Parts: sequence; C-alpha cells; structure tokens
Amino acid sequence: MQFRKYVAAAAVLAGLAVPALSGVNAGASSMKAHVAKVTIVHAIPNTPVDVYLNGKKAVKDFTFGTVKTVSLAPGKYVIAIRPFGASTTSAPILGATETLKAGRTVSIVANLTAAPTPAPTLSVFVNPTSMLAMG
Repeated sequence: MQFRKYVAAAAVLAGLAVPALSGVNAGASSMKAHVAKVTIVHAIPNTPVDVYLNGKKAVKDFTFGTVKTVSLAPGKYVIAIRPFGASTTSAPILGATETLKAGRTVSIVANLTAAPTPAPTLSVFVNPTSMLAMG
C-alpha cells in the first residue's frame, strides 16, 4: 500500500515537472504528442561552441562531453554550430537541416570521423522509441 502512494506521488510530480512550450504545465502524454525531444551531444575535444537553431542561439558555450536535451515544436530546423562567442553572421563550422516531427526523439551529435584523418561532423539520428516485441 505504501508503495502505491509513492508511485502515485511520483507520477503527479513527473507530470508537473514537464513544461509545455506554452509555459503551462502539462502531462507527459499530452506534451509528447505536440513536440519533438532533441538531445544534443558535444563530442569534439577542445572546441567550445554555440549551437543555433533557425538562427537563434539555443545553447551557449557548449563544451566537450556535454549533453543537452530540449523539447522543440515540430518543423524544419537549420542547425548551425559556431565557435563559442563567434558572431551570428559568421560561417558555421558544422551545420545541418532537419525536419522534426511531433512525438519523435532525435539525437544530434557533433563528433569526429574515424582515423586516419579525423574531421568534425554533425550526425543526426532518429531514435526508435517503440516497444520491443516479447522474446
């Protein structure tokens, strides 16, 4: 019985902790249907950057080994990675365009390609979130 109280309390807190884009608290299932969850991973050593989405700075002073998760409205996004502190009009060191769908979970990873000549690259992955079949 005590366990059920903890589970119920945790469920209520989880629902209140998930902000909707409008700034009003909403349940997780309602939010999932209207936004895309995007995880941004910085995996390029010695290269602090700023991350821009559609021309607006989304992450400032993003450093190696850092992971940031954001919820975004569905739509087309131009992703630009610029050196930390660079002008918004400067050429990005990495970039991509991605169309986000509601309810989708995506990972954007700034990483190095494999040896012998590692080079910075931006990889976008759509993460499968469906349940696995039994067995």
